[in-house]
Amino acid sequence: MKWQDVRRDLPLASDRGSDPTLLDRLSSHPDWEVRGAVAKNPTTRPQTLHKLALKYNTDNLIGISVAENPSTEPRTLKVLGLRHPWPWVRIRAAEHPNSPANLLEQLAKDPREDIRAAVARNPSVSIELLYTLSRDRHIDVRESVLTDHKTPIEILLNLRKDDSKYIRDLALEIIKYRIEEADPQERERIERASSMSDIGINYFSNEIDLDDLDSIDLGESRRAVERFKIWESLLRHRS
Repeated sequence: MKWQDVRRDLPLASDRGSDPTLLDRLSSHPDWEVRGAVAKNPTTRPQTLHKLALKYNTDNLIGISVAENPSTEPRTLKVLGLRHPWPWVRIRAAEHPNSPANLLEQLAKDPREDIRAAVARNPSVSIELLYTLSRDRHIDVRESVLTDHKTPIEILLNLRKDDSKYIRDLALEIIKYRIEEADPQERERIERASSMSDIGINYFSNEIDLDDLDSIDLGESRRAVERFKIWESLLRHRS
């Protein structure tokens, strides 16, 4: 293979405007960089991505590129999430919004906590699975549950009873943020949920100014909540 061929084919493999049929041909290119560019290109057909994932099933570049490609379909993500030898590829598959529910359920039981935490961050994760992961033994998984924008207030209230002070404080900060951002109807729902909790969160009372909570030294949990706010604002911007 000549360098001139790579210099010609690499831009074609990377170009989102390339014809999918051409990208399919380039997926068998002898140069690894060209194949990786095809795997990363969102114009690449899902069946081509599936073929790459199967043919180069131990290739880290192909694996991570396919796992991050928005065009990757559920069957391919299942292959990557369950079979790929590199954990980072499996993490990306666990985070991908196209991952099927049965894959997320399997990965939620994975022995690696970073993979279980990735499931909690998945935008398609079910509320039922968030409940399960909120009781995970590893603090990183429970933190990911807390900072998922879909996590119901009931889970946040439960995590206010967590054994970890960090998780308890982070739950408090996120509840406070939810209250500040809530419309009157949602605020009433949060107050109703807190009144049914057995942990006595009396800071929902009108007699207490939520700004008084700023005096609590929350350390790292405050930084985590800032990440949560950024994520929340990005989601709003996309919608």
